[in-house]
This record gives sequence, C-alpha cells and structure tokens, in this order.
Amino acid sequence: MRSNVINLAQGGGRKRVSGLLPHAPENLAFAQKIDDLLHFKQYGHCLSECYGDENGSDWWSAFVSPVIQKPLKGTRYEYYAISDEMKAIRACRGVISQIVLNDRDIDAHNLIVIEKGNGSRNAMLNKTLVQLDAFADAGIKTRLYVTREHSPTYREQAKRLFAEYRPGIVCLAQDVDYNREDPSVVPDGLQDRENLHGLNYEAPRVIFEFGTSRSNIATNGPDIVPYEELYKTFAHDRKVCRDGGILIMASDCNQNKITMEGSFSHPAHGEFSKNILRRAAKEGILSVDFDPSLIGYSPRWDERRHLLKHTLYTKQNQSFGVYRDGKGFVDVNMNVEDEYLYSHSFRWPEKVILDAACSNGFKPMGTFWAAKRRVAVFMFKAI
Repeated sequence: MRSNVINLAQGGGRKRVSGLLPHAPENLAFAQKIDDLLHFKQYGHCLSECYGDENGSDWWSAFVSPVIQKPLKGTRYEYYAISDEMKAIRACRGVISQIVLNDRDIDAHNLIVIEKGNGSRNAMLNKTLVQLDAFADAGIKTRLYVTREHSPTYREQAKRLFAEYRPGIVCLAQDVDYNREDPSVVPDGLQDRENLHGLNYEAPRVIFEFGTSRSNIATNGPDIVPYEELYKTFAHDRKVCRDGGILIMASDCNQNKITMEGSFSHPAHGEFSKNILRRAAKEGILSVDFDPSLIGYSPRWDERRHLLKHTLYTKQNQSFGVYRDGKGFVDVNMNVEDEYLYSHSFRWPEKVILDAACSNGFKPMGTFWAAKRRVAVFMFKAI
C-alpha cells in the first residue's frame, strides 16, 4: 500500500460561508453522484468513482491480492470470487480457444479483443493474459487488445503490462462506459496504426468480461430488480461484438448469504468503500463539517433481489454540506439508522443470464463452472 493513502481521520472538505457561493469542484459529475447518494435519489451508482483516485485503486488491489484472498482466522471472510474465476478460466481456456479458432466468422489471424474493465495488474496476469496465451497456443494471433476501463491507474497498468510482456499485441486503453459507449478502436498513434496495417477494425470481435462486473447495475429505487437494465447490457454487447462476434464473460451466480456477505467483509474492502466519501471531501464536494472517521461499511445480502448491497453508514449522526451545481453546499443529515447504498453486486442465477443473452441476439456456446459451481464462464455467439 502506498504511503499516500488518506488517513482515516483526515477530513478535507471546505468551509461553508453564509451568503457566498463556493467555487465549483473540478468534477461536477462526481459531485452529482455523491449528492444523489446522500439524498437517496440513486442506488448502487457510485462504484466506478471508487477507482477515481490512486487510493481507491490501491485499496481494491490490496483487497484482491493473492494474500488477502486467503481466509482470515476467526472470521467468516473468504473472497472466493476471484480464485473461483481464475480456476474456471484456466480449466476452460483450451476449449474456448478451439471454439474461437474454428469459428467461421472470426479471423483467427487478425483477432480484435475488447475487454470490459481490465482490473488490476494481478487480475490481468491471472485472467486476461491466461486466455490470450491460450489463444496463441491454439494458433490464434491477437493483433489488437482494447481495454475499456474506469480506473486511470489500471489503464496505465494495462499499457505498461502489454508493452513489457506482450509487445506484439497493440494495446489501446479507453476511458469509456463500456455498457453504454462503443467508440472507434482505431489507435491514435501512427506507429500503432502502421503495426495494424490491413486490420479490419469492424470485423467480428471477441469480448472479454472478467471480474463479474455485469452485477454492478444502478437503480432509481431501493427495491428494484433491474432486469431491463441487465438486458440492455447484452443488447449493447451484441452491437460491440458485430455480427458473428463472441462474448466470453464470467459471472458469480452464488446465492448463499453467508459466503456472499463474508466475501466482502475484509477491512481492505471496507477502506475501498469508505474512500469514496474521503475522496469527495478531499475534492471539495463535501464541506469541512463532514467527519470521515464516523463512516462505516457493511455488506448486506438481499435474497429476493439476488443482490449483495454495499452500504455506507455513519456511526454517529452528523450534518454537513454537499456541493450542488449552481446552489453551492446543500444540507445533508446523516443519521445512524440510514444506509447509503453506493454499489450493487447482483448475483444473477444462470437462468437469468442465459435468458438475457438469448433475448438480445446471442446464442450459448458453452458454460464452464468452477469446482463449487459458484462462478461460471459463459460463452455466447452474436447471431
């Protein structure tokens, strides 16, 4: 962990001066999300902002590191999702590679891979590169790898990793909403474009989605099951794939309350979660009245909605201001009985995943489970 991680008691923030409109913070979109969170206007919509500074990315990297994945003595903690996912990818990588190699729509000598969130360096080494290396072993030549990643830290790590370990593959890192946007994959740099001479950028692609990120869907209310939004993610993927493309995605389908809540109970994930409000204070979105040392984190399982709720709370009532564009600081009253749901982890059952994909232009090509049948790798063909 780098030394620049914010101290738990460090507040930041700005003073509220009566009658004066403070200077607007630099990131108004982030300010709006924090305003919506603290006034219960949106639910589960802030996860991407948790990676918005080095502190958040560092805490997440610590949480998913190989050391922390091990169970903690005396607790129910075990973050199984990454280890199960890695095992599933390693077990099915050869079969997946042969399916891609033999697919009549995929140009196995000029492959374009688009990844929806590459994650940390460790995640890429144990998932992304494992599958890309299996492609190479099968005779598939990946020419262009495009990552669409929220975290600036992780985007830079991806570029450095490919430059160091896979220099033969051009790496393009894009800061976009991968569930809503589909920008051009033509690289900006002349040298990269020359290295990709003759590549058809609109050819059918292979999409990777590791890390079960399809679970992070926001809602406008606290009790909504966002099936419509889930379907929209598959509709978007169908467009990104192009006709004949392939989607390879991992998903945590676990429905067990004990293992679900336990998997996020490590202190490092708590710090990752609480950092979003510390960051808001540091960037002047919260007033100096805000006390970050009073903020706690709790994972809560909602069986009816197939949802692990990531909630923030205050250990003691506190009042402060949150910046609202054009209005300055508006009052926030955090009460101990309130829960602020900053992120959702929907754990969609297998049937829900298959129905959503098949209803939006995909057909199943295979489902590959890890040993305990909690995490699966799904493979779909765009038809």
